[in-house]
Amino acid sequence: MRARSLVAGSVLAVLLCAAMAGQAGAFNVTSFTGMSESGSITADHAGNVYVLADAGGLLSFTPSGARAYVPYEGSPEDDPNQARDVIWGPDDALWFRCSRTWVCHIRPDGQTIGFLRLTAGPMVAGPDGNVWFPDSTTNSIARVTPTGAISRFELPGESRNAGRLTVGADGNLWFPEPGVNAVGRITPAGIVKEFPLPAGVSLPSTNFTGSVTAGPDGNLWIILTGGIGRMDIAGQLTGQYHGVAETPFAIAPGPDGNVWFTEQLANRYGRITPSGRITEYDRSLYSASLPSALVTAADGAVWTFAWNDTNVWRIDTDRPEATTGAATSIETDRAWLTGLVSPRGGPTTTTFQYGPTTAYGSETSTQDAGDGDDGVLATATVADLRAATTYHYRLVAHNGMRTIYGADKTLTTAAPPPEPPPIVESPIDTDHDDYADAIDCNDHDATVHPGATDRPGDRIDQDCSGSPATYTRFSPSTEAGWSTNQRWTQFTKLTIGATPAEATVTLTCRGKGCRFRRAVRHLKAATMHTNLLSRLKHARLRHGAVLELRLAHPGEITTIIRWTIGPPPKRTTGCLAPGARKTTPCA
Repeated sequence: MRARSLVAGSVLAVLLCAAMAGQAGAFNVTSFTGMSESGSITADHAGNVYVLADAGGLLSFTPSGARAYVPYEGSPEDDPNQARDVIWGPDDALWFRCSRTWVCHIRPDGQTIGFLRLTAGPMVAGPDGNVWFPDSTTNSIARVTPTGAISRFELPGESRNAGRLTVGADGNLWFPEPGVNAVGRITPAGIVKEFPLPAGVSLPSTNFTGSVTAGPDGNLWIILTGGIGRMDIAGQLTGQYHGVAETPFAIAPGPDGNVWFTEQLANRYGRITPSGRITEYDRSLYSASLPSALVTAADGAVWTFAWNDTNVWRIDTDRPEATTGAATSIETDRAWLTGLVSPRGGPTTTTFQYGPTTAYGSETSTQDAGDGDDGVLATATVADLRAATTYHYRLVAHNGMRTIYGADKTLTTAAPPPEPPPIVESPIDTDHDDYADAIDCNDHDATVHPGATDRPGDRIDQDCSGSPATYTRFSPSTEAGWSTNQRWTQFTKLTIGATPAEATVTLTCRGKGCRFRRAVRHLKAATMHTNLLSRLKHARLRHGAVLELRLAHPGEITTIIRWTIGPPPKRTTGCLAPGARKTTPCA
């Protein structure tokens, strides 16, 4: 239990540091210029990002930001200024509206696959390998195959004004219907169902770029008038959140397990956690840049298009931090592992990997670390270990689409206890302790025999090992520093390292300049760091003064450290055994 208390104190100390360093928003934002005013952006499965550029071309970005311009063949009624809504299709090709009445279907290198004469709304890659989009001219949801075959599924009523579709966790497609203040669902087979919003809850009247999206938590997230809503896949509105400056323009799932959005009129972007906590950011954008569409790329970043300054912004979102802690309570077959994780604003889970090599091979059960900004203690007990064996282990934090690994550490399990010596049948066992005089080093004392507990300090060899047990010395690490001149010395540092519970720290001062005589501190709990500098009260100690630090723990030799003021101070160390009155030099 003492070892576990020390480790818990260590993790707590690290936790305090992490709580200061793990504040939200500590991410980088990078800007790339030269795009058109299309307001659309998409990403492939390798982390490359595509936007529509000026003069009938595409701009592609690698995860590192390398940019390439890709021209493409214009449509039969080419109008680059009308190019909109580029997506990465289910056939690993790019689809976008290249004019008001034509859809371009091209490869990433600009090679044309085909053109479709369509009045398509915002497109999305469907779960069935086809492209889906709303068609307001026919009041329907349309589906087009990679070969160009088109099917339409009429919406009930008239002028439903369906918005951009998204693929839900249930494998269906969901879309907003501002005209009737409802959210619609269509299956890949074309069956439509509508879910009206409750009274007092409304969709924005403008058909925004991405007003419904499937969140990393399996729910649907919806742009509402003046806020954001959460809906389950049964069509039930389960949350409304209004902590945003302006009605969001676009919304998309983030790499960190949150949902990200842009507020075009407020010139901001932000995130909302699965629990509904909203954080907004605007310090990294140019004035009035009008952020619009956004997409999460496979590089673990959110990319967004800034309409007004035709820039693309790469937002490297907060990454969780995982710090592997110490292992304690180590036995022959088990050990207790500790660590610290900072979720940094995204829902995070943790595990420990462990094994005989850095390939690990085993993993503990998953723990939920929440979505806060402060550090969270992670612990796990690993069992079924082999005795006297070294194991590697590390803390693993999973946040959204990212996995962060703590540093590798090792532990060595305890050796199995020695086999007790065989009991030799003998006609002589004077003290009746079941050890014959042939192997008993004192056959007249039943407390003395092989395997007995050898009490330190009594000068008796109870376990017949050949010598009596001695006391262990209690000597935690100490650090001292001072500033000195010919007249006085002032200590600038006086600290003690890891100290177990029940320890006693005594500080005394004798001589000129002392501002106290004696200070005693009894530690009820284990600590990793104790600062004694304040006890000195900024004393300026004169020549010949003595500062003494006494470190004691029950059943161990007390360590006594003295600084005799010089200049410079001279340090001496002595030891005081339990029950002794005289200090002796430490061995």
